[in-house]
Amino acid sequence: MVFEAREWQTLVRPSRTQTIYSCQRTLEYQYNQDSLVNLLINAYYGNAAKYILEYYKTMNQEMIKYQDSIKLNIFGKPSRYVKAFLRPELMNYYLSLMDSAEQSVTNDSLLLTRVLRTRTAVDFAWVDIAINNDFEQMPAIIKTDSGRIINPKLIALIDKIDSYAKTDSTILVAAIKYTFDLYKESALRILNQRLRDNKLKNAKLTLLTEPSPKYPVGGAKVLNDGLFGSLDFHVNWLGFQGNDMIVVADFGKPVEFSHVEINFLKTLCHGYFAKRS
Repeated sequence: MVFEAREWQTLVRPSRTQTIYSCQRTLEYQYNQDSLVNLLINAYYGNAAKYILEYYKTMNQEMIKYQDSIKLNIFGKPSRYVKAFLRPELMNYYLSLMDSAEQSVTNDSLLLTRVLRTRTAVDFAWVDIAINNDFEQMPAIIKTDSGRIINPKLIALIDKIDSYAKTDSTILVAAIKYTFDLYKESALRILNQRLRDNKLKNAKLTLLTEPSPKYPVGGAKVLNDGLFGSLDFHVNWLGFQGNDMIVVADFGKPVEFSHVEINFLKTLCHGYFAKRS
C-alpha cells in the first residue's frame, strides 16, 4: 500500500492521529470504495485475489439486500443468517471460491497462510450451519449402502480448521472465546448423537408448560427434530425460566425403550444452569 507523501505547513511535528487522518483523506480523494477494495485485496492475496474479491463482492451484495430486515449481531451464529447471505447455495459457492483461492497459491507459503486464515471463517460457517440445521445442500449426515454416516466433507472441514487453529492461537470461537478444540469436541458429540436411532422421532409432543419467550426456538417440535443444542445457547435450545418443563409424548402405539436421554446446557457466565437432579 503506497500513501501519497505530503508536506506539513507547520513547525510542529504532526501527531499520529493527524498523520492517519491525512492518509485517510488522501485515500478518499484518490480512490472510491470499490477501487480501494480491489487494490487492497489484489496486493494482499496475489494470485488468489480474484477468488477472494468475488467472495467479498457476492457477500457484500447479499448483505445489502437484507440490510433492512436482518441485523448483524456480534453474538450471532451462522445459523441466524441462513435465510439471507448465508443460504446453503451461497455457502457452497463461498466454499468453492475458497478452494480455488487456496489451490492458486499452494506454492507461496505467505499467500497460502493468508488464504487459510481467511477461509477459516467460511469453513466454520459451513460446518456450524450443517451441524445445527438439516439442509439437503449441506448435509451433516448422509445415507450410504452400509447405513448413515457423518458427511466426510464435514469431517474434512473440521480437521482443516483444527489444523490451522493449532498454528494460530488467536483463532477462537464466538464472543466467549472458547478454543476450536472445545468446539470440535462438542461438534463430534452432536454428530454422533445424530447418527443414533431415536424412537421419539415420530412421536407427537405436547408441552404442558410454556418455554421462556426468550428461547422458544420452535416449541415442542424441536425436542424430536433430530437436531441438538450446541455450545451456544442461541442455537437449538428450548429454554424454561420460572417453571419446569413438562412434556407429553404420544407414540400412537405401544413402544418399548430401554432408557431416556435429555441434553441440558450449563453456561454460568450467561446465567444458564443445568437441572438440579
